[in-house]
Amino acid sequence: MGRQSNEGETAISSLESYFGALPDPRAGNATHRLGDLIVMMIAASLCGASNATEFSLFAQERKQALSRLIAYEVAPSHDTFSRLLRLLDPEAFSRAFAAFAAGFARACEEVVSLDGKALRRAYEKGLAASPPLTVSAFAAETRLCLAAVSPGEEENEVEAALKVIELIDLTGRLVTADALHCHTRMAKAITERGGDYLLALKGNRRHWVGHANRHLAETAPAVAERTETSHGRSEWRQAEVVVSAEPLMAGHKAFIRITSRRDQAKPLTRLFMA
Repeated sequence: MGRQSNEGETAISSLESYFGALPDPRAGNATHRLGDLIVMMIAASLCGASNATEFSLFAQERKQALSRLIAYEVAPSHDTFSRLLRLLDPEAFSRAFAAFAAGFARACEEVVSLDGKALRRAYEKGLAASPPLTVSAFAAETRLCLAAVSPGEEENEVEAALKVIELIDLTGRLVTADALHCHTRMAKAITERGGDYLLALKGNRRHWVGHANRHLAETAPAVAERTETSHGRSEWRQAEVVVSAEPLMAGHKAFIRITSRRDQAKPLTRLFMA
C-alpha cells in the first residue's frame, strides 16, 4: 500500500488488509500499485469525486495530503483509473469494499470528542476580537469530523455544541468534552441520543467539584495506573473512579480523578463526571 504515517494508522490507511487480496488485472509493468490507486479513489470519493477524471485531478491536487498514506511521484491519469475500473472483478471488489466499510463504521463507533475552535484571521473588518467559532465532533480513532456547527448571532459555543449532538447517532459511543460543556443540558442531550459521556469538571461547577472530592476522599476508589513513553517523554497516569451516591444529572454514574506526571514535572490532577 505504500508508505504510511503513524497518524494514518486508521481504517482508511490499513486498506491493505481489506483490498490486498484483490487480483490485479493489469499488466505486470503497471506504474502504480493497485492498493495505492484504491486509496486515491476512496479518498477522492469521500470528498465528492465520482469519475475517473475527478479521481486523477484529486490525486494531483491533494498529493501532499495523500502522501501521509501512500507514496507516488506522478498522479495517475484519468485513463489509468478508467482502465482499472473496467478491468476489476466487480464481485471481488464489492466484497472487499463491504468489509472495509464495516471496519470503518466500527472505528467510528468509539470515542466522539467535542471541540470548539475560533477561525483565526477569518473575522469581519472591525471584529478582530470576535473571530468566527465552529464546534466540531470528531471520531477519535478515525480522525474524522462527524459534524460541525457555527453559533448563530444570538448563540454561543454551548448552544452550538448541543446542536452538534443532535446531528449524530451516539448509540454505544462515548462523548468527551471540556468543562464548558459539563452541564445538565449536555448530559441529557447525550443520553437521549443513546450515548455516554466523560465531561471535564472544574471550578465553574464548584458544588459538583465538592461532591467529587468528598466521594474520592470518603470512598476507596478503583485505581489503575499506566506509564507511556512517546517522543522521548515518559508520562505516568493514575485513574481513580468512585460511584456517585446519587446522579447529579442524566446518566451520571461516577466521578473520576486522573493524576498525570510527565517526566519530572509536577503532577497534574483533573476531575471528570461520567
